[in-house]
Amino acid sequence: MEDVMVIKLKEQVHLHIIRSDKFKFVTVSFNFYNDLIEENHAAKAILSNILCDRCLKYSTKESVSNLKDYLYGAKMSATLSSYGKGFAFHFITKVLNGSFTNTDNLLQQFQMIREFLFHPLLTQETFLEAKEFAINYVRRRLDNPMSYAVDQAVRIMGQGYPFAYSIRASIDALKQVTFEQIQEVYQQMIEKEALDIFVLGDVEENYVKETVSKLFVLNDRFQSIQSIYALTKEQCIYKEEYKKINQSSLVCIYDTNILNTTEEYYQLLVANAVFGQFATSLLFDEIREQRSLCYSIYSQVLPFEGLVFVSTGIDSKSSEEVLELIDMCYQRIIHKEFSDTIFENCKRSLMNTICLQQDDAYSVIEFNYINRILNKERGIPDIIEKIKRVTKEQASKVFEALKLKMVYLLKEEDNETSNT
Repeated sequence: MEDVMVIKLKEQVHLHIIRSDKFKFVTVSFNFYNDLIEENHAAKAILSNILCDRCLKYSTKESVSNLKDYLYGAKMSATLSSYGKGFAFHFITKVLNGSFTNTDNLLQQFQMIREFLFHPLLTQETFLEAKEFAINYVRRRLDNPMSYAVDQAVRIMGQGYPFAYSIRASIDALKQVTFEQIQEVYQQMIEKEALDIFVLGDVEENYVKETVSKLFVLNDRFQSIQSIYALTKEQCIYKEEYKKINQSSLVCIYDTNILNTTEEYYQLLVANAVFGQFATSLLFDEIREQRSLCYSIYSQVLPFEGLVFVSTGIDSKSSEEVLELIDMCYQRIIHKEFSDTIFENCKRSLMNTICLQQDDAYSVIEFNYINRILNKERGIPDIIEKIKRVTKEQASKVFEALKLKMVYLLKEEDNETSNT
């Protein structure tokens, strides 16, 4: 486990230095946190394209490309993530560690961040270009049947909750964003949103702290860090929709009433691993391997909403049978009708997945950022130990509390349905 030093720079502004000689690059991530509101999600989706494209100092695409080449192929990106009722904007850069080039690449990396993040090229031209890019991205996503089905299921299931727009902003919301709104959202983010700066790599802590303090003028923020909420629906929602597609998609969402701040959460992770997370899981074996009824099937835990999510691509004629088999696999978990070998192998696969994340710089930062959001000091060894201790009885018990709350089926449109 890497050493992590956390330094409070201002109110709700923290610098996290994760020392590790595992990576040849230094990754720096500025993470801004606010409430998940659809209008802000849309504006920030557009803003993410603007901030990575150009800035006042490097105002042409050629000059930006030259800068990245000069910094040994530097990478820069902006991404968005939802955490329950919270929403984060991540501005991430990755530059080769200066120890390999005998140059102060870290200083130049922070200088690059300062120019692009704090001195952006916010003009009507860059706004319209970024807006069009964001809208086209959503359109391409919705052309994929599975992506469309997942988005629709989330929006229907999440109506009245932040979950409804946790995956993406709608095309309508993106179209309504104005240049003035972008300017306002940007200023709000830079000046008022809770900020966590992560620096991961083989770095010297004091130099990082001195450089950040010297280059960035940061002020106190009073945006609280809140994320967890209970998404409750009284009745199960069943929705069918038809589109001109070649493959149907089925999405099932279960309410678990278990959040990622509880000990039961790790029992839920193990139960879900047996249910459908891996190729050795029950869903994959029963529906894909034994009966060839689906092209793919997968289940996952949504930790901040307390939900289990199943998605699969199928032939619509098999939808009722697939739903029955999903329920059968769910019942098998409850009644412990699976072998010790499957149980232990799924636990090992889950532990391996968690450990492998520590080989990826972005995942290391994400893990530590979630610790910050949850106000917890979780370590990988602690999580592994909790997973090891989970019994079949505990996995069965947590799954017994699951309630099916959403079934969404996207079906192929044929001549009969298109004429009705």
